[in-house]
Amino acid sequence: MRRGRTSRMMKVLYVLFRMEIMKKEGLADLEDHAEKIILYAKLVYTRNNVDFRMALKQQEEQFEKESEEQGKPFIEVGQN
Repeated sequence: MRRGRTSRMMKVLYVLFRMEIMKKEGLADLEDHAEKIILYAKLVYTRNNVDFRMALKQQEEQFEKESEEQGKPFIEVGQN
């Protein structure tokens, strides 16, 4: 699997994972879509706060790394 394709898949999984958390927290039924609210807040904080930007990048890299590690056995089994 190419890196770009894997990265896109990880982003999709990340969004789905976050949506599931928002449902459990009761945020999915807001009048304005919860993901839009979070994405806008992320945009504002990323633009204005260097510490937030660095922490967010670290969190996203950690999520991608852990997700790839969990998916390795499945990929390896499928290739045999």
